[in-house]
Amino acid sequence: MDLRRYVRRATELWAKQGKLGGALVRAVCSHTAHLPHQKAAWTLLAEMSQYVAPSLDTNFVYDNWKQHSSVVSMETTAPLVQILTVIGNAAKNLAKVAREDMRDEIVSMLETFKVPPVVIQAAITTLSQICESLTRSREGYQAAVDNWCVPLLKKCELYLTSLIEDNSPTSSSA
Repeated sequence: MDLRRYVRRATELWAKQGKLGGALVRAVCSHTAHLPHQKAAWTLLAEMSQYVAPSLDTNFVYDNWKQHSSVVSMETTAPLVQILTVIGNAAKNLAKVAREDMRDEIVSMLETFKVPPVVIQAAITTLSQICESLTRSREGYQAAVDNWCVPLLKKCELYLTSLIEDNSPTSSSA
């Protein structure tokens, strides 16, 4: 069995039993800074966050986003995906300014076209959750998503077009 599925089932059971309290959240958060335990701690925190979002220290979430989002590499991919998951689950509890800031930074990160597919997937999911937390109606949500999605798709189209044109046989013979 995949470890993440086991952790997901365990956290679901602990949540039903009321064992996911503030003390456990703080203990797991403290391990995210220790390199040997960082990946495991973020994995556990990402799974727990859907049940304990109100208990999460929003400054902790925001500070870790700032720290990990500035440099995307193969070593930081796993923690970044987990941090994005935590942000998405805790979006309703984050300050509006922080949500808007993170939304803009995530879109900017995607526009670089230098992030791995797994990060792209987590970023899109998180953007959707942030937009949902910023709006009160379905129409407002759709408008919020359209505000970042449509320009991003246009930039993707331009980027892909430039790649195709640069690699086409006619461009190399000219």
